[in-house]
Amino acid sequence: MTDTPAPVREVNDKTRENWQGKINALAEKYNVPCAAITRLRLPKIENFILNQSEDNPAKAGHIGRITGSYCGHVIDTNETLHVPDALSDPDWDQNPDVKINLIAYLGLPLLNPDGTPFGTICILDDRENQFDGDQEETLRQMKAEFEADLAE
Repeated sequence: MTDTPAPVREVNDKTRENWQGKINALAEKYNVPCAAITRLRLPKIENFILNQSEDNPAKAGHIGRITGSYCGHVIDTNETLHVPDALSDPDWDQNPDVKINLIAYLGLPLLNPDGTPFGTICILDDRENQFDGDQEETLRQMKAEFEADLAE
């Protein structure tokens, strides 16, 4: 991935409100402290939309490092990432989200209409979580909806 700053993709207020409602419902449905849409802001990544819950240790609008992060890996590989327990995985035990106790991750890439990365859609947990096929399928459906919104 390049570290060259790129233009940030804007999302209109109506779409943002729609996404917010879906992300809130996603976290509630799967009883996880964090559901998120991240947005690429090279050379960093932004917590663009997070579920609104007192249990969520992540902060909306936070711009953090992409290197070594779950979401950075998803963007770099353009593939789904599932980490059941980062604390027991030497590839992930030093990622930035461990510092706020988000140790389990399931995320998919979100793409702009031209195929470039927008960011990710993901759910994170503060305890080991194997995440099942239903959760991944729900994320895939939301990914398709969000990418269709980006194409409008």
